[in-house]
This record gives sequence, C-alpha cells and structure tokens, in this order.
Amino acid sequence: MTADEKKMTKTKLTIQVPHVNNSKRIYRAILLKNGLKVLLVSDSKVNHSAASIDVSVGSLEDPKDQQGLFHFLEHMLFLGTKKYPKVGQYSAFLKKNSGSSNAYTSEESTNYHFKVSHNGLEEAIDRFAQFFISPIFNKEKTDTEVQNVNSEHQKNIPKDYWRGRQILRSLYKKNHPANHFSTGNNITLKSCRRESLIKMFNKYYSSNLMALCILSNKSLDDLEILATKYFSDIPNRNSIAPKYPENYLDTANGLRILKIIPKKNIHQLDIQFALPNLTKYRNEKPLQLLGSILGHEGKGTITSHLKKKGFISSLSAGGYIMSSYSRFSFSIALTENGKKNISKILETVFAYISMLQSSPFPEYYYLEQQKLVEINLENHEEKEGTNYVSNITSSINEYGISNILTAPYLFPPLSKSNEKSYYLALKNLTVKTAIVSIFTQNQKTDQVEEYYKAHYSYEIDKELGNKLKNVSFNFKLHLPKPNAFIPKSTKLISPRPYLLVYNSLNEIWYEQDQVFKLPKTHIRLQILTNELQKSLKNQLLGRLYTSAIIESLNEDIYPMQIAGLGYQISNDFEGINLSFNGYSSNILEFFDFVTNRLKSIKISKDIFLSLKDRMKRSYLNRDFSPAYQQAFLLFNSLNNKNYYSIKNKLKVLETISLNELKDFVKKRLFKKVFIRGSVYGNTKPELVQNAIENFTTYLGSSPLSRKDFPKLLIAQLNKKNPHIVLSKKLAINNSAILSVHSFGLENPKMRGAALVLSKILNGPYYADMRTKQHLGYIVWSFMDQEEHNIYQSFIIQSGEYSADHLIESSNNFLKNFEKVLIKLPKSDFDKYKKVVIDRKLEKPKTISAQNNIFFKQAFKKKGDFDHVASDVKAVESLSKKDVIQLFKKIINPKIGKSITVLCYGKDHEQKVLDTTEIKLKELRSEVKYE
Repeated sequence: MTADEKKMTKTKLTIQVPHVNNSKRIYRAILLKNGLKVLLVSDSKVNHSAASIDVSVGSLEDPKDQQGLFHFLEHMLFLGTKKYPKVGQYSAFLKKNSGSSNAYTSEESTNYHFKVSHNGLEEAIDRFAQFFISPIFNKEKTDTEVQNVNSEHQKNIPKDYWRGRQILRSLYKKNHPANHFSTGNNITLKSCRRESLIKMFNKYYSSNLMALCILSNKSLDDLEILATKYFSDIPNRNSIAPKYPENYLDTANGLRILKIIPKKNIHQLDIQFALPNLTKYRNEKPLQLLGSILGHEGKGTITSHLKKKGFISSLSAGGYIMSSYSRFSFSIALTENGKKNISKILETVFAYISMLQSSPFPEYYYLEQQKLVEINLENHEEKEGTNYVSNITSSINEYGISNILTAPYLFPPLSKSNEKSYYLALKNLTVKTAIVSIFTQNQKTDQVEEYYKAHYSYEIDKELGNKLKNVSFNFKLHLPKPNAFIPKSTKLISPRPYLLVYNSLNEIWYEQDQVFKLPKTHIRLQILTNELQKSLKNQLLGRLYTSAIIESLNEDIYPMQIAGLGYQISNDFEGINLSFNGYSSNILEFFDFVTNRLKSIKISKDIFLSLKDRMKRSYLNRDFSPAYQQAFLLFNSLNNKNYYSIKNKLKVLETISLNELKDFVKKRLFKKVFIRGSVYGNTKPELVQNAIENFTTYLGSSPLSRKDFPKLLIAQLNKKNPHIVLSKKLAINNSAILSVHSFGLENPKMRGAALVLSKILNGPYYADMRTKQHLGYIVWSFMDQEEHNIYQSFIIQSGEYSADHLIESSNNFLKNFEKVLIKLPKSDFDKYKKVVIDRKLEKPKTISAQNNIFFKQAFKKKGDFDHVASDVKAVESLSKKDVIQLFKKIINPKIGKSITVLCYGKDHEQKVLDTTEIKLKELRSEVKYE
C-alpha cells in the first residue's frame, strides 16, 4: 500500500482523553473511508482482547406484521458468512482461544461483541467483520432459528420485568413504534422470510451507522492496521438513522393506573413519566441529577420518609434519553402496609416533585456530583472485556467519538443550560405524563396481555389524579444535606505488605497496593461463628440480622456511599461477612461507623415485619424462578448437609420476633468468634491495626478455637448410590435439566485436567444442543467447585421439550464424545491447555478483585500464595490421555458418580415422579457428608 493510498483509507480524529491515575491505556480514534467510526484502545495490562460493533437501528424499526425482526436478524448473523459459511465456526474458534461472544437488540441499536486471547484477535476480527460484509442468511437455518428466538421469549415469559414492560408498551400510542413487542416469537415471525431479513440488513446495516471499538494489548498502529484491513469493506449505503415522534404517550384526564398480577409474590409500585426529546441536553445530565436527588436515601428524602412510615423497603429512580424521546421512572418495593397505602406513597412522591419544582436550582448538589464524578474518573479501575467495548460503541452513537471517554461521565461546568434542562425535565414529571403500575397478587383484573399472557387491568383515576396535582407540601421533606464525606485527599502511601494482626481472635493480612496505585482501599472480614449452623432458626436469624443491620444503617450511610464509600454485609454457613471499599482518606472512619453498630438493631417493629415478609416472599417466589435455577435448588437439597426445605423455613420464620432477634445478636451471635481478613490498598497499616483492635474490643467476644471453625459439608456419593436422579414438577412452563458429574476431591493435576476437559466440551455441547437440535436458549456446560469437590455440570432449559427429552439428548452427546476427544489434534489440545493457563494467569482488574484473591490465598489456600504457579505447571504437564481418562471416569456408569436433576414444565409430560421429602430424607441418610 502506497503512502497516498494509506491516507485515503482513513482519517484520524481528535479525542479527549481524561487523566486516570496509573493508567497505561492509550487511545486513537479514526474514521475509515467507508464512514465507520473506530476507537482503538491499547493497554498492555488487559487479559483479553475484545471488540464490539454497534449498529444504530433496533427493535423500533420492526414492521408491525413482523415484530422481533431485528432481534431475529441479530441471531441470523451468527449463522455463517460467505468466507466462513459453516454454522458454529465463529463460536468454536472463540472457545478454542479463550473467548466468547454475544449480542443484544435494544430499541434503537443492535450491539455485537466478543472477547478472545490476544493471539487469536486477528482471526476473530476477520470472522467478526464478515458478519457485516457478507452474511449468507443461511436458508436452512432461517426457519429453525425462529425456534431459538422463540425459546428466548419463552425463557422470559415467567419474568415479571418482561411482563410489566410489555403491558406498559401497549398503552403507548398505537401508531408509535414504542408500542411494540421487541423480542418476537414463532407467531410474530411466522411470515418472516429470508428476503425480509436481507432487505432490512441492506437498508440499515451501513458502515456510516456503525461504531467499532477494539481493545487489546497490541500497539495502536497494529490495531489500526487490523481495523483498516478487515472493516473497510463494510458497505457504506449512506443510510439515515431512524427518528421517531417525540410524543409516544397521549395525555390523560387523570392518573393512569395499571394493576398487574405478577408471577412472583412481589409487591411493587412503578411510576413512569413520558418526557420530551432531551437529546440536546444529554451532556448536561439533567436526568442523572434528578435521579440522584429523587432516589436519595438520606434524611428528608422520599425513601427516608416512606421507610419510617413502614410503606416501602426500597426505592430507585432514574431516566434515559433516547434519540427522539425520553423517560423517567421510579421503582418502589412495597411492604404489606405499603400495599394498602399506595395513594399516600404517591402523594409523597408528587409532593417531593412539587417541592423541587418550586425550589431554587440545587447548585451545591450539582457541584458535589460534578466533583465526585471527576474524582471517580481520575481514580477509577479500568475495565476490559465485552462489557467495556460494547458500552463504548453504544455510547459513540449517542455522544459522538471525540468526547466518548469523558462526556458520558463528567458533569459540564455549571451554566444556565444545566438549570434549563433540569427544570425542563422536572416540569414534565406530572400526573398527565405518568403511568402507575401496581404489581401484587390478589387484584381484580379484566385483561390478558397478548404475548406474555399476563393478567392486568387499566383505569384512569380522575379523583386521585386531581388530588396529586394539588398535593400539599410536606415540611418533613427536603433536599439532601451537603455531603461531608467527599474525599479530602487522594494521595498514595508507600508499600508495607505483611501479616498485620495474629492472635487468638484475629488473623488479618495487609498488602500495600503496588499494582493499581490508586488512593483506595478494600477491606474484607469474615467473622467465623458456629451459631448459624446450630439450627434452622439460627440460620434464619442470621439472614434477618444482616437485613436488619442494612436497614438500621441505611439513612446515615447513604451520603457516605454517594461519596465513594461502600460496604456489604452478608451471612453464610461460616458466619458474618463484611467488606468495605472506597477512598483511603475516609475508609477507616467509615469502617468504625459501621462496625461499632453491628450489635445494635435499631429498627421499628413495622420495618422488622416488612423484612420478614420480604424474606417470606423470596422463599415463596422460588417456585417461579427460572427452571434452571430451580434445578440448582433441588440439587443443593441433597448436596449440602445444612439444607432445610422451604416449608420448614417458612414455618420457623413465622415464630421469630424482633425481641428474639435482638436477644440473639446481643447474647449469642458473637459469643465466640474468630475474625480473619485481608486489607489491600493505600491506607496506613498502623491505622488499620487500630481499627481492627477497636472492633474486636467492641464485639467483646471469646475466641473460637480453630478446631471448631464451621465447615460446609458436601455429599460424597458412594457405591450404593453412585447415580441419583431428583425430579420436580414446576409451576412454570419451562423444563430444565442439571446433570452434575463428580470428579472427586481436588488436587492440582485433577483440577487442571477438569478445566481443560471443560473447555473442550463447552463449544461442541452448545453447538449440538442449541444450534443443531434447537433444544433451548439456555445451554451451558462448565466445571464447578464447591469446597474441595470438583464437578462437571450440564444445563439445558427449554420451553418446547420435556426434561426427559433434554436429558436423553445430553446423555447421548456424552456417550459419543469420547470419539471426538480421541480424534482431537494435538495442536487443538495444546490450544485448550493454553486457554486454561492464560485464564489462570489473568490479572485482577480492580482493587476489590485483587483483595478477594488475596483473601482466598491467605485462608482458602492456607497461605499458599504461589498456588497459581503449581496449577499452571500441572496443566502444562497434562497429556491428552490424562483428559480422556478423566472423561471416561465421569461417563462410565460403573465408576462415575453423578446427580441428575429433572425439572418438568407444568404442561410437559413427566416420566420420573417428583422426589418427595421422604425420599430426599432417605437419600440424605445414605450419602456421606464431608
């Protein structure tokens, strides 16, 4: 290529690059000769290469008589191109090279993305680019692929999010594209022919409507060569991005109310407001500012007021600006009491909005958000993988490429435009633009939605609407107070890694951050106690305890969380888990604030009853969770010794009182403990040591002996019962199988062989079960580990086929797979080994991820900080014969051990009867737990 020819192939664009501490990431923006916008990102520290293309067209362009066409089109691009016509060739290549791929169709765009090993990037890009240059729209697969689209829809039918969204869309203007069914099914796509797909592809899949992002450890020059070589041939049809009417919802003479019967036992109130086109104000962040204020959880806010009333358990708020129109929403989780007081909740929401509408622009709050975003952007932990590149490409089509690294995040300097956009959005949060959706069971309904068959009713309440228009201001409501926890310092300190505290009550490891070099710290603690294992009631008290602590702290902690400080508290069989993360200048003050309140349950009886109710409904709702998740629950009922049935949990839960919970925490939970933990980041170790000592003194516990540490006991199958089948009839119309094959107790060589075998299995299993046989949308095979037990698991979920058919297909695949292993070329086998080794050598991308590895090395690996090296050595020494022998072990019925779970959809034929509680108890008595 001559110098003149090279100039003609692309144009370099200017790009604003923010300063990020310790970043080695560099960028280049180019415009190819065909109009394709390209962002190239080079970073020597990333674990994988990744790429994404976003096309500025989505489901809003679906023809009325072919709903779901663009989602169907997305599926079809994976089924072969002129250069690579074989179905599954793309996926198989990625899996062999430590990669994966996916795509999604939104209302206004379609996004394709993949990740792959660095060595496999060029070949992956070649295959990927052909999607947009020469897809063949495989004739044989056009009809059958509709079934995969339909399976994806069937997967969503029991999910209340999809059901509610579709009912809401049905209220939009009949002639507006927003009134649509985006995913499609075998009915809406029945008339869709190959010609329709090609027509829409040729109309909108034009390079001038696309954005590309490539992330890799390769140089920018190398990436530019790849982008130019492989993507310049995407045709530029000079297509025009679709635009839509601004007004998608007619005004109503009253408050629109939807009453929807959910599948799960939930009580939820959603409010959606239709807003005008705010595209020109996107950079001013009006909806981010409003969402932060209206969703604030500190004192004087909507959430604070309604929680004190005992009406809600959570509230979130936020909006989205599309190319032609916008929307703003509230999502509110109701308590039992709140379900009876919806009008009062709505009055509070509209009163707060009214207060904002008549208040001066909150300049101090805007400046706080501006400062926090600047600090966070300067000190953020850089992401990688498909999420990173797909977010970039989808944002390029919204913000343009020149400021793509700053505009989606930063708040611009304060100006009249900020104030104007804020009030423009705020004045449209009115009764006439609102739709209220009430999700709760036992409501009267008179309509059935077409695609999800959800029962609902719709009315316009004039009286309530008028009341909300004139609601009086509640003096207890006010704007959030100024935040005192915004970081004052972002300086780093010198490294000092060592075992910080070691005594009869504590083992705390400390490591100074020398990788990310950010002014942040992550603290992870595990408070070991035997109390939670002693009985079912104690297990439930533990779960109620963590929920109650979160509620007790929420209002006071919310400003700290906004300022970049975060914590998590949870319970498991070992005890209470705590983690803290955020800016080093404030984290120990935050740590002290939280840990010195862990023995004090300060919630009202109404809030306690709300927590119990939420917990009760979470157990009841498991019957309506996805079929594959229910399969896992049934598997755990046998595999884990400390399993208790939902029936028993509900029975015992009813007996627990607030006073009993307080007594449990005060007298028993922390009676004997051992605190182990790890600290990673940029906080002075002597200050961490003081904080740990203060916390230990506050707990006032006696030491828990190491020999008494709690242990998770897992089923070890024996010769009497080497193959166990569990079965259940579901309340939803999806079937699923979970087939779990035990490798036994881990050692480095077995773990390595299992990982390599799993990588070899993944691609062919997916291709056969989903792509070839079209059994279902969800098809997975993976290696799993619980404590020291290693498994190979297979999952299929289907709306079409019974569990009997699914397990038969899965087993037939395994019976024939030994031949595939034997024929596998050594070069391919070595590639799979390299994929496993590369994965083991991947570096964590965040301080919290680094500390979690540190914690695992210190405690789960018993101080073996070099275990990765021994694992890599074990994989390097593997032969194909080792992997074949391991495979024979899991499928040979004479020596293999397995648990098979069959979950039958409610309308599917069931050959294996339900596993009764009596039978389960019998099986549990026959297996050994260790």
